[in-house]
Amino acid sequence: MINLNELFLNLKSGKINPIYLILGNQNYLINQVKSRFKRIIPEEEISMNFASYDMEDTTIDDVLDDAMSSPFFGERRLIFVNNPSFLTGNSNIPKSSKIIDDLSNYLLNPEKTSTIVFFAPYDKLDNRKKITKILKSNAEFLDITHLSETQVKKYILNMIKSKDYQIDNQNVEYLISRCDGDLSFIMNELPKLLLYCNESKVVKFDDIKEIVTPSLNQNVFDLVEYVMENKVESSINLYRNLVKIGNQPLQINAILIGHVRLLIQTIILSNLGYSQGSIAQKLKVHPYRVKLSLRESKKTNFSFLKKLYMELFNLESELKSSNKDSELLFEMFILKIVK
Repeated sequence: MINLNELFLNLKSGKINPIYLILGNQNYLINQVKSRFKRIIPEEEISMNFASYDMEDTTIDDVLDDAMSSPFFGERRLIFVNNPSFLTGNSNIPKSSKIIDDLSNYLLNPEKTSTIVFFAPYDKLDNRKKITKILKSNAEFLDITHLSETQVKKYILNMIKSKDYQIDNQNVEYLISRCDGDLSFIMNELPKLLLYCNESKVVKFDDIKEIVTPSLNQNVFDLVEYVMENKVESSINLYRNLVKIGNQPLQINAILIGHVRLLIQTIILSNLGYSQGSIAQKLKVHPYRVKLSLRESKKTNFSFLKKLYMELFNLESELKSSNKDSELLFEMFILKIVK
């Protein structure tokens, strides 16, 4: 396995392998990786020696035909293979088929003048499959499914400092929390934040609060916090705003249920001695969400969370079956919880 910095350094120095596997759906980092790979092909050769395939609408045979072709007036062919679902449990391709056998044979003896990069935008692969085992054994493997809080924080700090701006640790953490720890979301919000702070070159708390759009998950997390703190008016106002900007009541309720479930699971695992990192790994959620859950769990008690969890399921049932206004149903739910 290789990390992101090692990959970038190897590509820059010309140490290029014939097969790569990139696992994860961090869109910002995926785009950065693709950009770095494309630099290994001279700009004037891109149209002749670069190809990108989507496995949802093409076949492995097309990829292999391309990979086994000689570079056209150049030294190397570069091929991106997107959405290789045959590496997961959701593929329509049989485990044993000529197509898979052909790919396996190629992976065991790849063309030295071709580089294939498999971009698998999934949380995990089906490691029981023979093709997955062969690919992981013969490829340079980069896993960016879940970046740690430290990795996200370091990446943001380096990016902001590279633009000659300043931000302290506390405000970096606030920026991360406002974007639910999603690096792609943060990097999408960063340009307008830096533009807003262009005169001072210092990013402050009020700047982030004013400019950065909070994610739906973060809004719902705030909503859970308001409910747990018996802030009736704040809860109702935030719920109304979420509906007003186009979020569906059932969608909001589903995320509410997910957040409360995470709080309950976090408390149970923490009491069993699990660390923050171990909880994130066991529950397969972003480490930053676990950190927030551990913090919030200290403000409430387990019996209240169980009651809240059951009442949210009752609210979901009413939202699906009742003709009453969703905001009215939510207000009735809040009053029932806080009484």
